[in-house]
Amino acid sequence: MQRSNNPIILNHAAEAIVATTHAEHVAEKLHVKTRACSLSTRVIDAERLLVFEDAWAILIPTREGLRIRVEARELDMFYGIRAILQTAISDVATMSNEHVEWQPPGIIPFGPAGGQGEIGQSSLLGS
Repeated sequence: MQRSNNPIILNHAAEAIVATTHAEHVAEKLHVKTRACSLSTRVIDAERLLVFEDAWAILIPTREGLRIRVEARELDMFYGIRAILQTAISDVATMSNEHVEWQPPGIIPFGPAGGQGEIGQSSLLGS
């Protein structure tokens, strides 16, 4: 079966920030710990993209901490990726609050260092 050139419509999305003073280091460790679960990964500068079947997660270090966005077509994949990331976060990050609070897209200013811009401006996503 040949795949379409149309972009995947991802129905489920959430964003979170992991408050840490060493966001780049945490992003690197998180990427290494979770990449075996993904189909492929991509790294440009400090940004990391984990690609799953009909889903993806992006890790962007900022001054505020590590910003994470997860998008998936299917709800079970969406929650599965979030569970993988949260488990890995608890293993690699020292946080004052161990709970990661996921928000709907757009609630958290999401972009490169400093949190300015939108996720669509990420160089990893080709936008």
